[in-house]
Amino acid sequence: HNETAMLEHRFVAGSEAVTQEFEKRYETYLLRAGKGVQLRRRLQEQGARYRLWDPSVYVQEPNIKESAGGLRDFHVILWLARSLFGVKNIEKIHRAGLSSEAECERIQEAYDFLLRLRAQLHLQAGGKSDLLTFAAQAAAAPALGYADEDTATASEKLMRDYFIRARSIQTFCRDFFEAAEERLKAGSRKKKKSRIESLGGGLALRDYQHLILDGDANEVLEGEAGLMRVFECQYQFGCSLSPELRAVVRSHLDRIDDAFRCSAGVKESFFRILMGKAGTAQTLHEMHELGFLGRYLPEFEPLTCFVQHDQYHRYTADEHTMLTLAALDELAYTRELRLQELAHLHKE
Repeated sequence: HNETAMLEHRFVAGSEAVTQEFEKRYETYLLRAGKGVQLRRRLQEQGARYRLWDPSVYVQEPNIKESAGGLRDFHVILWLARSLFGVKNIEKIHRAGLSSEAECERIQEAYDFLLRLRAQLHLQAGGKSDLLTFAAQAAAAPALGYADEDTATASEKLMRDYFIRARSIQTFCRDFFEAAEERLKAGSRKKKKSRIESLGGGLALRDYQHLILDGDANEVLEGEAGLMRVFECQYQFGCSLSPELRAVVRSHLDRIDDAFRCSAGVKESFFRILMGKAGTAQTLHEMHELGFLGRYLPEFEPLTCFVQHDQYHRYTADEHTMLTLAALDELAYTRELRLQELAHLHKE
């Protein structure tokens, strides 16, 4: 796109005055184009790209540039930060208050890892190569310092590290999009005042759609069910978590210790989620994406981004588990006659 190329311009040589005049005119163009329009266009482009490749981060042979959680997601963050807020790099995203310093450091490390892996793909292919085929994975792993072990091959270990980083990029991208949208709405004179319903314990529901932090995070952390209540409320109201609330969960995973796991209040809250008729899979998926589920259920942690190279697995082991749970959620309310007996057994 011409617009993207101009957005990424760099002064190399020539007249600085001409460059400054270009930047001034381009800033005017961006303002005239409308920030909301730019955000919606980038979201549409991302959706089309995900549909072309795969909406899941965890597909076994991803495109390191175009797949979900790939390099293009990182680029989109920078393009939007530049066009919407005048921010030119990840460090300045933190300074602009769009994300925490820890999150920005995490996303930069993930991006650097993907760049190193992509460079290796290009070297071994002798040219442009972005598809992480099984053969490419097997060749890249030893070159990047991975070795076979009893529990996993070198390529499986490489891909687990890849999926962990790709997940970080995708979740950061989602959080950034939502934070940008909220900031643009807050700055619009036409925006109607949000309806905020306090749920107590440091949580509130905004416009019946988003669970947000209401006051100090310690109110959530010190409650009877602690962080588990965040997910019970998400399940109960069928809402999404705000980027700020997701950051609170990620930054306090150390609170999930043996005392937390043995807490009666936490256990009861968790079982209320599991015993639900529908929506359980979405809530468990959010728990997993934030790193909460593996901390609360240590037995599940080894499955996180666990790769098995065989004909039975299209995705990582944890993603297959999440897809199974989603299928069970759909089964609860299926109208297909051939599935009614199975649906009845599931409800029982």
